[in-house]
Amino acid sequence: MKCERRQLSDTSTQSPEEAAEENVGRFLSAALYPDETLQNRYASMIYTSSDNGKIFEELPGANMCHSCAEKTLLCPHKFWQSHVIRLPQNCTHIKICHPEVQLSAVLAKLAASKMSPVSTFHGKYKAELTQKSPDSTRSQSQAASWVVDSMLSGLQKEFERINLQGESRRMISLELCVSLTQQLAAIIVQQLEGKFQISRIQDSVWEFFRKRYIHEDIGCRGLEDYLCAMQRYAAESQVLQLLGLILTKHMDPSVLYYILLHVDVLQVSPLSDMEHFQLFLQQNYYFLEETEQDSLLLEFIAYSEKRVSPPSVMSFILHLILQHREPLIKECQDELSTHMRTQAEHVTVEELAVALDEMCPHTDKAQIESFIRRSVTLTGRSLIPLHSAAQIAAFQLVRVKRWNGEVSQADSDPGISGITTKCSDLYILRNILTKVR
Repeated sequence: MKCERRQLSDTSTQSPEEAAEENVGRFLSAALYPDETLQNRYASMIYTSSDNGKIFEELPGANMCHSCAEKTLLCPHKFWQSHVIRLPQNCTHIKICHPEVQLSAVLAKLAASKMSPVSTFHGKYKAELTQKSPDSTRSQSQAASWVVDSMLSGLQKEFERINLQGESRRMISLELCVSLTQQLAAIIVQQLEGKFQISRIQDSVWEFFRKRYIHEDIGCRGLEDYLCAMQRYAAESQVLQLLGLILTKHMDPSVLYYILLHVDVLQVSPLSDMEHFQLFLQQNYYFLEETEQDSLLLEFIAYSEKRVSPPSVMSFILHLILQHREPLIKECQDELSTHMRTQAEHVTVEELAVALDEMCPHTDKAQIESFIRRSVTLTGRSLIPLHSAAQIAAFQLVRVKRWNGEVSQADSDPGISGITTKCSDLYILRNILTKVR
């Protein structure tokens, strides 16, 4: 009898009874979590041999199971009734293997280190779920603290008149810190677009606080209060960490614009389940191999604790960017490494423009070069570090994709679905996007 494996994502040919059965199965899969990991012992891969067990080949039909977080042919999440498998001709041996229960292992590790490290080799994305490193035992708050520590010396250097080592004279609230961050981020993005007069980011920040408080000395104290608040609240907000790294030149300002493009997409097509997220990966990280996408999916399952929503997806993207592991940016960095001519690990404006002309054909080269020069002016650098150039390239690739209509634009404001607090990262980014528009 021919093997009939039911595809969960295709309901166009299902009868009402089959659709109802699938809906019940999905509900049970979600309701049984986290105890569903116990069902993994019943999951299996099947291999067959036609030469008396010397060589085994995988039986067709296996694919990634979101609940098992592993490639399976049979598991409780796919079939709830009996299932008939057709064996190949001349089959002499059958080998049944239980896949490793990676999800429970990752969840256990997540409790101590939040996320396992992921490395990129020659543009390829590979999850290292068992590798030990100094970062692998660092918790989410410790990781944020590490970012804050790196911000401290950088902020002190960039804003020489500010004494961040001393106590701030005024304890500003998280809400005020978030509000100021939204306004500053909107100014940076609008300068990148050429809507405002361009200047170094540090000068723009000084000017913002001078206008806000009118008197220069009071504006200086207001800036000191804000920067101290950024350090205090950075562990609670990835957006604050991101802006701090932009202010200290650890990241290019274009990465903020890159994130806002993702926010725009999530507003148009909010993700509601793991299959939608898998489609999101396929559309945005199409250059990854199937196994690499599966590894990224497994990491998201552990990171979000299997809760798919716009805030959790945005938080995951920010998490990857802050750890310099976002796949598209890493892929762009590998591509740009072949265009370095002037200095190691750096490119000039002209070199980056030539590279982007190859990566984004049929686009306005003058417009792209103008954007690059605005980004360079904001950071005050003559040469662009390779990692910053990759962030510019990733933004340009996504923006060109939007221009070509591959991602639909929002015709109306769909609201802020799934956001529960006005200090959540997606809420902050959503307001920045509104200010920019």
